[in-house]
Amino acid sequence: MSQPRIRRRSLLQLLGLSALASAAPRGARAQAAPIPKRIVFFYTNHGSHRPAWLPVGLGGAAPTETAFELGAIHQPLAAFKQDLLLIDGLDMLSSDIQTGPAANAHIRGHCHSMTAVEMADASLGGGISIDQHIAEALRQAGVLTALPSLEIGVDPNVESRISFASAAQQLPIESDPQHTWQRLFPNGPVASEPMKDTRAARRRSVLDFVAQDFAALAPRLNAQDRTKLEAHADLVRDLEKRLAVSAAVSCNAPNLAGASSRSDYAAYYQDTGDSFMRLIQAAFACDLTRVVTFNMEAIPDELCGYDGRFGTTDLHDLVHKVAQPGDPLATNPDAVNTVVRFHTEYAKQLAKLLGYLAAIPESDGSTALHHTIVLWCGEIAEGNHDLHRLPWLIAGQGGGSVRTGRYLQVPREPEARAHNDLFVALANAMGSPITTFGASSVCRGALPGLT
Repeated sequence: MSQPRIRRRSLLQLLGLSALASAAPRGARAQAAPIPKRIVFFYTNHGSHRPAWLPVGLGGAAPTETAFELGAIHQPLAAFKQDLLLIDGLDMLSSDIQTGPAANAHIRGHCHSMTAVEMADASLGGGISIDQHIAEALRQAGVLTALPSLEIGVDPNVESRISFASAAQQLPIESDPQHTWQRLFPNGPVASEPMKDTRAARRRSVLDFVAQDFAALAPRLNAQDRTKLEAHADLVRDLEKRLAVSAAVSCNAPNLAGASSRSDYAAYYQDTGDSFMRLIQAAFACDLTRVVTFNMEAIPDELCGYDGRFGTTDLHDLVHKVAQPGDPLATNPDAVNTVVRFHTEYAKQLAKLLGYLAAIPESDGSTALHHTIVLWCGEIAEGNHDLHRLPWLIAGQGGGSVRTGRYLQVPREPEARAHNDLFVALANAMGSPITTFGASSVCRGALPGLT
């Protein structure tokens, strides 16, 4: 007498998880659906202060690829040191070959930072930005999410020309977390927690029943049928694991606190930034997008201790003067420490974002941080508008595409490499097999050393 077959798709439909039927590959052994790979461009202003950005060697020795301590600016990231790849030595060579003028030095840096190609005019980028290239490559590969990409920012400056769909086609930066919430969750919260708990309990009870049924049936089958049954049992065990994961993190619209008044700008800045970070967390947990550009505008004066002294007009002016060789403030310890605190506050914000990503568990036992690439980037290298030796940093492993816990010193001889090459490597890591990006005359291919 032939035994009844338990069809894999029927099991998934019974559990209310029929969407997984098409996602999981066919074969004798059931396998989990691929874990999404994401990328975040964490964008900040005014570069960094190089002496405090550089890693420190051990025991007085020079820092090496794996033997180093984080510099002063990166101390808030100490808990994530093994998730970091510091990249030192890339130049914005596309700006070096720029033939036309720019509206100002910051707009020049913004327009080149993400496009890596000559500007379309004095104030707009001359090609698609790397975030939009990756988003389009994912779409062409069949990755369809609610939003192809998300461009958000805390009180973005009008000079921040970052994301471009094509030459001169700048994308707006959304600065209101409530508007972003509505874009991500147009139909409101995904499900209330009681509903989710009830559904999960019902699915677990079905899984328990099926597992018991498998155990009773197995001794009555021949070897071939037992192999088929074991494939179904593997699926059950995989679903149990994934249900446990889904219980640990909520694919739900976060409850955003009301924004603080702009009269208390430091609180407004931090509240808005935190709301955007929790929206990024929810968007990734729900797989609503896989590409985010997050612009953190200049740190408020109060957060870094700037109070108008030093004879500078504002904090921006102080950052410039401390980075200018020969300026008296460049050797003023109090002025330098204030600028270091400015950049350290950015590191604190990044650490908070990494914590949110690390709080999303994945079905392989890792977290969303492991499957995400977070690039800390910006429009200049230092406050003096220098565009060489950019202070960029990667957090997260991109699902194995980046080997972290390292300090990568890009060789500058016989010639420096362009940040275009880093973008080629990042695009490759995200599934786009390009060999050049931006200005082809300065691009030498994918930057080696990420893995």
